[in-house]
Amino acid sequence: MEIINLPDYVLNIISRLEDEGYSAFAVGGCVRDSLLGLAPHDWDVGTSALPEAVCDIFGVLPDRGTKYGTVKVRSVQVTTFRRESSYTDLRRPDSVVFVSDISEDLRRRDFTVNALAYAPSRGLVDLFGGVADLEERLIRCVGEASLRFREDCLRILRALRFAATLGFELEDGTKSAVFENKELILSLPVERFFEELSGLLEGEFSPAVLREYGEVLGLFIPEGDFAAAAEAGGGLIGRLKVLLGDKSEEVLTRLHAPRKIKKAVRALQDD
Repeated sequence: MEIINLPDYVLNIISRLEDEGYSAFAVGGCVRDSLLGLAPHDWDVGTSALPEAVCDIFGVLPDRGTKYGTVKVRSVQVTTFRRESSYTDLRRPDSVVFVSDISEDLRRRDFTVNALAYAPSRGLVDLFGGVADLEERLIRCVGEASLRFREDCLRILRALRFAATLGFELEDGTKSAVFENKELILSLPVERFFEELSGLLEGEFSPAVLREYGEVLGLFIPEGDFAAAAEAGGGLIGRLKVLLGDKSEEVLTRLHAPRKIKKAVRALQDD
């Protein structure tokens, strides 16, 4: 059985929920990163407890996230297991239904490597081959890839960012669906695109992604030189400078890039 060393504060949340008769697991990216030997940036807990019960157990006041099932306990997002309806806006489910079964919650997730859950009392829950995909270093959608992307088109960019940061490749069906559905990303706010692009460009393995998926990213930046950016160093700022060339000010303004990034790119160009 896989054993993941959870921080004490996460263990305490899971144990407290279990003591109250609920199931609870560390879920998603924190489990993925732990299995890869990486330090998770954040810890998330999924539970069968309804949000009102979570608030009562931990003495937390409800906030805007509570009606969607999420309660913040210390720095941990504790979210009730849920099933989602259709996504008519290509980003968010029209409605969610709280459920008691972890399997239904994992089924709604984007990629197999994120559809993982762990609790010391229950071990690792891997219903979709996420561990095998971690070992093969593959990004694979849960279920039908095109359906996952039509539900939430941001997943297309997330797949590319994961490939760039983890050094994974997209599984063939997922890769094909990225190209088939790439136009969907044009419905995203420019700020979300730039946020994902920034994470991608900061990735150690971004050169391979820039070479292979330039036509996808180029939908937002048709003037971008992705081949040249793949050869550039200097992290986010250095790659943006090469990617955008003399159009950097115009494009970064169009993408609502933060002022500090625009300033850093401008300073590098002036050197």
